[in-house]
Amino acid sequence: PGLFPAITDEGVFINDAPVVDTDGFAANGVFHALDGVLLPPALVDAGTCAEPVRLDGPGQVRGATDGAARDGSEASCGGGAASPDAAFIWTPAEDVTVCLSTVGSDYDTVLHVRAGAAADGICQDPAAEVACDDDIGGGVFQSELTLEATGGTDYVFFVDGFGGNNTGNFLFTVSAGPCP
Repeated sequence: PGLFPAITDEGVFINDAPVVDTDGFAANGVFHALDGVLLPPALVDAGTCAEPVRLDGPGQVRGATDGAARDGSEASCGGGAASPDAAFIWTPAEDVTVCLSTVGSDYDTVLHVRAGAAADGICQDPAAEVACDDDIGGGVFQSELTLEATGGTDYVFFVDGFGGNNTGNFLFTVSAGPCP
C-alpha cells in the first residue's frame, strides 16, 4: 500500500490519518504522523519509453528526472514536455478508472499517457497519446489526470517536465477512482 497525501477543508491527511505535526527534517527520511511511522514510497530509477518501469497497480513511487533520458516522447500539452522524463508501464487486468498525480513533486511536472507498448512504436507516435495534463491549476504546477483504462491494454505513463528543461524529484501516485 502507498501513502496518499490529501489536503482538504478539514486539514492535511496521509491516507486516513490527520497530520497534526510534521517532522519534515528527519535525517533518516522517515515521516512521523500522529503516533505511527509511515515509510516513504519506493525509490525507483527513471525508466524510458523503450524500457519503462513496471507498476503492479495503484500505489506510489518516487524518483528523480535529473540526468534521465529525453526519449522523444513529447506531449500534446506542457510546452511539448520535452524535458528528461520517467516512464512507467501498467496493464490493468480489467476496465478501471484511475487517478494519476504528481502532487508532492518539487518541479513543474507534466503527465502524459500513451496506449500500447514500445514494441508497437508508441514512443515516437503522437497518435498513441490518450491523455495529457499540465498543471492542476490554482498556482499548483504539478499534474493530475483521470484515466479510463481498458483491461489488457498496456499504458505507458510519463512523468515529464514543462518545456525542455524542467527536472527534479517526483512523487507519482496511481490511485483507484477518478481524481477529486
